[in-house]
Amino acid sequence: MVGVIGGILSGLFSVGGASFAVPALSLVFGYAQTEAQALSLALVAPGTIVGIITYGLLVAASIGLFLK
Repeated sequence: MVGVIGGILSGLFSVGGASFAVPALSLVFGYAQTEAQALSLALVAPGTIVGIITYGLLVAASIGLFLK
């Protein structure tokens, strides 16, 4: 539920969903601040990994640039 609301609000206001996820997890669901931040980071990681792999498969990145 937090993800759906965060996605809608982030689309409307052009900000990341984590801006809404951490306060919602803290205030609404009673998570500690550190737990809410850790969960928010864990929710971002899969999308980041998929994006990196997709970008790499499309040969849009040169690995040599990262190794210099």
